[in-house]
This record gives sequence, structure tokens and C-alpha cells, in this order.
Amino acid sequence: MRPVLLGKGVAVVGVHPAITFTNLRDRMLVHGRWMKPLLKLMMKTPMQAAQTTIFAALDPSVVSGHMYR
Repeated sequence: MRPVLLGKGVAVVGVHPAITFTNLRDRMLVHGRWMKPLLKLMMKTPMQAAQTTIFAALDPSVVSGHMYR
């Protein structure tokens, strides 16, 4: 099978936004309230997590085949 987009300027990259602190966490975790401040320190905000995807979509230095975190 021949790649259809080969030579067309299309980059294929992997993006991992990391663990994000959202309201979904409230529904999935059964831990007490004491965990919330601790988790908030370790997790990214939704805005921070979106930066990786925005970078991969817009920055001309992105290399096809690479993984960005």
C-alpha cells in the first residue's frame, strides 16, 4: 500500500497532554477530599494540557513521526 499523503507536507505526530485536572476526576476517584490539593499539585490545568496539542498543530519546527508531551 502506497502512502497517499507522502510528499504533500502533512506531518503525523503523537501528542500526550499528560494527566489533567478536570471535573471528570471528581466522578472517577473515590478518594477523600484530602487528595484534591495533592492531585492538583501534580496535574496540569486544562489550559496547560492543551498547549502541547496547539504546539503540534501550529509550530513549523514540529517533526513528523515524533512524540510530543
